[in-house]
Amino acid sequence: VLENNFVSDCLTCGILVYNVSASPSRISRNFVRRIALLAGMGESGDTQYIGLAATGNNLVIEQNKVDSTGYNAINFDGNNVAVNNNVVANFCMVNNDGGGIYSYGDYGRLIRSNRTVSNNIILDAIGPLYGTPPEASEDDVRGIYLDGGVNNMRLVGNSIARIRGA
Repeated sequence: VLENNFVSDCLTCGILVYNVSASPSRISRNFVRRIALLAGMGESGDTQYIGLAATGNNLVIEQNKVDSTGYNAINFDGNNVAVNNNVVANFCMVNNDGGGIYSYGDYGRLIRSNRTVSNNIILDAIGPLYGTPPEASEDDVRGIYLDGGVNNMRLVGNSIARIRGA
């Protein structure tokens, strides 16, 4: 259980939990803000500049607030995962090609099961403003981004607003 934490002003990632094996694992009621907002100051790679990242099976990611991240607000992977009742805002402020809630499917090589993203509020993605051609930053930010052939995902009751280019 990882709950009721306040994480702020980090250069790379706010909360990073990999290969969770406890059943079930819960990440809830955390407040994560101002993560990786200085381009070039974090580590390199696609799994950086993220507010809350978790991989593993039997995960529940719920009732978290993530505000102002350089890349994805919430990033997850695994089987039997529920991402519910989170509020995310102001994401992909340094990197584009991301989303408020993001998962990657490795183009069908990863077969996942029983994954739900429900009742989340996702707001205010503007994309990076500097160092990126305007046409690229406008099109590469999504509220919920299911990338690379994600499979077996259920989306229910999410609210998405003010996503630039969406």
